[in-house]
Amino acid sequence: MNTPSNHKPRRAVRLASGTAAAVLLTSAALAGGPRLSDWSTPVNLGAPVNSAFQDGTAKLSRDSHSLFFTSNRPCGADDAVNDFNLWVSHRRNRNSPWQEPLCLTINVNARVAGDAPYQDREPELSRDGHWLYFVSDRPGSLGGTISGGTTGGDIWASYRQNVHDDDGWSPPFPLTGINTDASERSPAVFESPGHCGARGQLPQLHFSSSRSGVVDMFVVDLLGGSTVGAPQPVTELNTADLFDAGGVIDRGGRELFMFRGNPLVGVNIDIYTATRADTKLPWGAPVKVDAVNSPADDTAPSLSADGMTLFITSARAGATPAASGAPSLDIWMSERKVVRGAEASDELTDDEADE
Repeated sequence: MNTPSNHKPRRAVRLASGTAAAVLLTSAALAGGPRLSDWSTPVNLGAPVNSAFQDGTAKLSRDSHSLFFTSNRPCGADDAVNDFNLWVSHRRNRNSPWQEPLCLTINVNARVAGDAPYQDREPELSRDGHWLYFVSDRPGSLGGTISGGTTGGDIWASYRQNVHDDDGWSPPFPLTGINTDASERSPAVFESPGHCGARGQLPQLHFSSSRSGVVDMFVVDLLGGSTVGAPQPVTELNTADLFDAGGVIDRGGRELFMFRGNPLVGVNIDIYTATRADTKLPWGAPVKVDAVNSPADDTAPSLSADGMTLFITSARAGATPAASGAPSLDIWMSERKVVRGAEASDELTDDEADE
């Protein structure tokens, strides 16, 4: 089978981070696309997106003007409960600063001490901006209370007619056919140009679940607010003893980002990538994206629509200090670019690439 994991590329470009960079770069070449640089060192998005509270799981809209994310900061001066809610920040264009974030009205937000602190988190936006998928343990969930990264939570959905109306989301409902009494988390929608086209392909929802006893990745066809068929494990990406989650795929369907690890057995959670030569083939073996990982846990990768910006969640050194003084969870951003001309001149021969 001719996949990126066992196909020997004719040439590869030498970049600073070695193996991970070569996988990213040669995967683009296999797909007939441009050569790409390695990812830049992640930078903190800063205020007002990040705060002294826990902020993460960012999702950028296709036009790059809206950033949906999770935070347990107060939803207003009268909010006395630090439960997780869905937020959105806007900007006028790619070069403009992010505006003060808004707390979405569809949250089940506890405001008074003693209220049940239901969690709404991990937003995922459809490519057209009409559908919002997210994780919640609100009433109606099968998975129970969210605790850490492996317990509780179901995947819910909401629809809006006007993609510019942050208050226009319909009452959320749990997706049928995928939620269980285990934990369903990390929704990620893949919509390629061929989806719903002449070939009749449907978008896919990738998600993680603890139904097997460990956190594994699953995939199911998606049609708006409904799933089609039964979820299937992504066996080539799952491991027996580590948490495997994410499943964020680039527009061409040949590059995937995930996070993997298990702090319970001393394995930090890191960002990984896997590639494939064709969307009909299995994924190759995941490799760490060294350029974006840190000694802290790094989770929740999310790609911009053009595949050139990667968002991650991390409490690494340099994160906003929490009230305790320790680093809080923050959203970080890394970028890459197309390698052109002289930038691509430092190449390896086949034999050199194997050394």
